[in-house]
Amino acid sequence: MSADTVIGSNVGLYPEAGAPHPVLLQDERRAVLVFTAITTDEQTVTAIAEFTGCLATRFGYPDDQALPGHPLYNHGLRYHDVMEVLHSSWMRQLEDQDAGAFPQPPDWEPRHFIITLHDATFECLADEITIHTTDDPRATVLLQLVQEPS
Repeated sequence: MSADTVIGSNVGLYPEAGAPHPVLLQDERRAVLVFTAITTDEQTVTAIAEFTGCLATRFGYPDDQALPGHPLYNHGLRYHDVMEVLHSSWMRQLEDQDAGAFPQPPDWEPRHFIITLHDATFECLADEITIHTTDDPRATVLLQLVQEPS
């Protein structure tokens, strides 16, 4: 199988480069990343990236200064962007791990998404990503998400 290939998601926005202040909310099958973003027409908005059918996440290191050390850096990973990884080695790693308990190949087909931010990187294996934007204050958005029924 081919190696990791990172491609742009063309979602119409990118994480604000200075201080996007990301916050992650997650349960067993859904992850929501809230961050400050810039739209393609240069408007500052609050982005709500929802990952449904979430299998696993990684959030934190590396920041943008250490991004060249990320294993995907030489495979198309870019600064301050929303991307997808085709032929994910992370997904293959989970399949190999699962094989110890379940010899049949898993019926998983999640996609590998990655969002590079100023002080962190977010990665998610999920069925899909949906990004909404709002002009509401971040505190309002986060409060609504926390109060949302599961």
